[in-house]
Amino acid sequence: MSVLLFICYVLGLWVVLFVANRRVRYVTKFVIYIVYVSSIATILLPFSALRPCNVRNANVSTWMVYWIAPLLGISHEVIGAEHLAEDRAAVVICNHQSLLDFLGMCKLWPIAGKLAAVAKREILFIWPFGLIAWLSGTVFIDRRHAAESRDVVNSTERLIKEKGIKLWVFAEGTRSSDGNLLPFKKGGFHLALRGKLPIIPVVMSWYGPFFDSREMRLEPGKVTIKILPAVIVDGTEDVTKLTEKVRADMQATLESISPDLPPIGSKNGFHASK
Repeated sequence: MSVLLFICYVLGLWVVLFVANRRVRYVTKFVIYIVYVSSIATILLPFSALRPCNVRNANVSTWMVYWIAPLLGISHEVIGAEHLAEDRAAVVICNHQSLLDFLGMCKLWPIAGKLAAVAKREILFIWPFGLIAWLSGTVFIDRRHAAESRDVVNSTERLIKEKGIKLWVFAEGTRSSDGNLLPFKKGGFHLALRGKLPIIPVVMSWYGPFFDSREMRLEPGKVTIKILPAVIVDGTEDVTKLTEKVRADMQATLESISPDLPPIGSKNGFHASK
């Protein structure tokens, strides 16, 4: 009986702190998020192993992972889904803010159909995320070796075109600290030009109104995801001009769907170390 009373006391104290303290809410939600995603990955490992490196493996896992979004208080509105739904090979370029980006990807995965992501090599060694990601066709690159990373991405070109796979690329290469776009890396654009693959820009609105890891704040919030019409290329475009144009269009879109986005260069943005 004393053990039961102690458990009830601890749970009651946690509920009070959860309601009253944003830091407790923040830690609790991220722990739930990570534990839940890890559990889904572990459960699906044996089934995914039956067809290794198959992008279809991610369709089930991402569908299940997205169930956690309402519990975290996060919802997504998708605009322009038809641009991503077409069954064709393409390079998807998206902005990068936080670990919460993965929930947005999970929302879009069923729309995209056959989708693979480019991720940093370090994730491959994080259990169980790395293994399930590898089994789902994720392309891992070592950002410390640019030439090697380009070779890895380039080697996927034939598979992408043959299977009609969309390749998801965070073109900034790292997370933005204030929500505005960082300079784009050109790897995904080189791939699109060489393979004459359409580029599909995807923009997720700024998380700042409900999320800030520096302040340990994660409150209920809504993310608007706008998918822009595909940029059709014929392989003759200048990669620098193409990269700058896509980035400019995405920055303008980001500003239009994020009313509270700080001005470029402002120090009032959020901190997204998570």
